[in-house]
This record gives sequence, structure tokens and C-alpha cells, in this order.
Amino acid sequence: MRQYQLAIVEDEPHTARYIQGIVEATNLFHIAAVCESAEELLTLEPFPDLDVLVTDVKMSGLTGLELLRELQTRLPQLCSIIISGYDSFEYARDAIRLNVSNYILKPISKDELTVALLHLYDQLSNLRQKSGEEYLNSLYQEGEQPLEQALSLPAPYYHVLMAAGMNDQNQLILRCRTLLALEKHPELQICIYQYGFLILLGIAPEDTPESCRKLAEKCLGLRIFRDENDKMNRSLADVGGSVLVVSQFTLYGDVSHGRRPSFIGAARPETAIPLYEQFLAECERLGFPPQHGEFGAYMQVESVNDGPVTLIVDTKDLK
Repeated sequence: MRQYQLAIVEDEPHTARYIQGIVEATNLFHIAAVCESAEELLTLEPFPDLDVLVTDVKMSGLTGLELLRELQTRLPQLCSIIISGYDSFEYARDAIRLNVSNYILKPISKDELTVALLHLYDQLSNLRQKSGEEYLNSLYQEGEQPLEQALSLPAPYYHVLMAAGMNDQNQLILRCRTLLALEKHPELQICIYQYGFLILLGIAPEDTPESCRKLAEKCLGLRIFRDENDKMNRSLADVGGSVLVVSQFTLYGDVSHGRRPSFIGAARPETAIPLYEQFLAECERLGFPPQHGEFGAYMQVESVNDGPVTLIVDTKDLK
């Protein structure tokens, strides 16, 4: 399920924590920032790509309405909920002018805020779906050429077609069109490759930059694509292939005891992130600039695995 990016701006810490708890209970939004002032949010680096702002209307410095007015110049599709301790006609009028989604008076009702958040989620999902449909329609009208390259649609999901071993470009395009036509959710981000590796990368505490180098050289040098004799004999370079790398700490899940997996075998983020970035750099050094997700981010990745061919490559076993 898509989690939209949400920021809370509230100068009363206990109220901010209360709002945060309600938001987290919906499991529909990722809280990208909790700030005590508008100025604190505006100076965040990197600035989050927000979908929703929940802000107090009156704070020291910029007001919540002034903050919203500033953010709307950066994020035109931003949705908002205004929290106010003032039953003021002027505030409500200005909120309407700024197209605020909901105006909630303090003390905050848990049920009222929850309903407002659910309404916002539906509103955002409908907007994304409509945007995806319009983009797909434009692709159909433009013809086949755009489908020959990697595409990025304005939408939340990753849909990855790994068409390894498909030599006929027309078959590839036809297959892409078929998948798009049958897809239940047109709100997609699409990467289309004629050949390629989907690498799920797990990192252990004992891994090093040197093991990343060896792993990249091993993976990208594998000869696993079919040749004219239907034998695994061609490498990624031989077929002009592409690479998608996705961080996957759950590869180190231990289910030997109990019913819930333990992930103590996976490296902690402060160790894993530099090595993940090192692996990406090694792929680029070897001539295969990788497509990749964001470390630790929530993603939905689908792959069509022709063959199928799935290999485990462990740095402990590399010579």
C-alpha cells in the first residue's frame, strides 16, 4: 500500500506527539518531518517531497497559512490540514482561499482527524490514478518509441519488466503494451529493459568495500544469457543489458528459531548505506550505471523473470 509523505508543524510538543500518534495509527502516511516552526520545515535539507502538511495555524514566526502559501509555490499538489485553537472567521476564510482540505479546531478530536486523513488518502490516490491514466493515454497516442526506453510515470509504484532473452524488439513492445492494458492500477512507475539483472543486495556486518568490488565484478561478469544454441553463454555486456539494484536486508532473515524472523545478521544502516552506495559506484565503474531504489525506502517491485534464473552470490564464497 502506498504511504504518502506527511509533515507535522506544531509548536506545542505534546500536541505534535498526539497528532503523530493518530497519523501513525492510520498506517497510510510516512511522517517525513515533525517541526516546531514553519522556518524549521522550510530549511530542511534535503527538503522532503511532501504530499500532506498538517500545521498549527498560529505559531511564532510564520503562521501555518503563510507556510502553506510558501509551500504551494514548491509543491502545487500539496494537500493540507490546518489545526487551530481559534474559532476565527478570518483564519477559516484564508484557509478556504488556499484550498485547505480540512480545518480542525483544538482540542483535537482523534476521530475527526482520522476521518480527515482517510479522506486525504482517497483524494491523493484518485489524483495519482488520474495522472497515471492520462500519462498512459499519451504514451499510446505517441506510439511505440517511448516504450523502447526506461520510463518514469508520476506515480508511486515500481513495475519492472526484466525481459531477459527476448531478442525481438517488437515482441518486447507488444508485451509492454499487454501488461499496461491489463494492469489494475495504472498508477505505476515503469522501468523497461530488454535484458537485465535485478540484483537484491543484502549487506552483512563483515562486508567491506573490497567485498563490494568483488561482488560487482562477479555479478556483472556472469554468463547466464542464452546464446544462439540456447546455452547460458552470454554476459550482460554481450546482450547490452541493464542493472536494477534494490537494497534487501531481509535476505539475512533468520527463521531457525520461533515464528518471527530475526535480522541481526544484516548490517545496521550506518554500515550498510556506505557499502550499498559503494556497490552502485562499482557497477558504474564497470560500465553498467545502475537504476536503483532509495536505501530503506518502502517500494513495490514486480519482476517478470524469464527462465526463471535466480542465483545466490555470497561474498564469503568468492575467491
